[in-house]
Amino acid sequence: DFADGSVANFTITMTSGSDTWVKNFNLTINAPELAFGTISFADPSPGNGNGRLDPGETVTITMPLLNNGGAASLAGTATLNCATPGITINTGTASFSAIAASGSANLTFSLTADAGMTVGTVASLVFHASAGAYTADKTEYVAVGLIIDDFSTGDFSSFPWIQGSYPWVIVNDNYHSASYAAKSGTISSN
Repeated sequence: DFADGSVANFTITMTSGSDTWVKNFNLTINAPELAFGTISFADPSPGNGNGRLDPGETVTITMPLLNNGGAASLAGTATLNCATPGITINTGTASFSAIAASGSANLTFSLTADAGMTVGTVASLVFHASAGAYTADKTEYVAVGLIIDDFSTGDFSSFPWIQGSYPWVIVNDNYHSASYAAKSGTISSN
């Protein structure tokens, strides 16, 4: 088990009769270097399709496993664990083939958030991968349910918004989701 880019020092001593020759040299070692990427969620029907974990939803998690090293990894396995009450792991193990140097593999897991979970509860998702002697670990902290306004009503009726001196307006020409966004009123001082 060597870290990618470590240097191995060698000394070769050759002897013939009374003569001795010594040769010193170094070799750079290429090895796998596993790391987890950025988590994503799929929550299709019966979920609401917002790409987040909400109470009562079963989601598929995609977690990329990267090989940032200079040599291919062996095939291996990865696990997902969560001790947060209300979270049930449905599929907590994923296998992966050898990952080429600078390559990646998408690992998929499944979990369910209990319908009675309090919105805003933070779930601690613990990922571990191993391929031979090489491992990666990552903990993701995920809020279960978010209280957000995507202005999908086309107005400010979802929450008790208070307008200031330069009232905000709803627009539908430049938005993140739900076909609407809020835009600030015109401010004369730039």
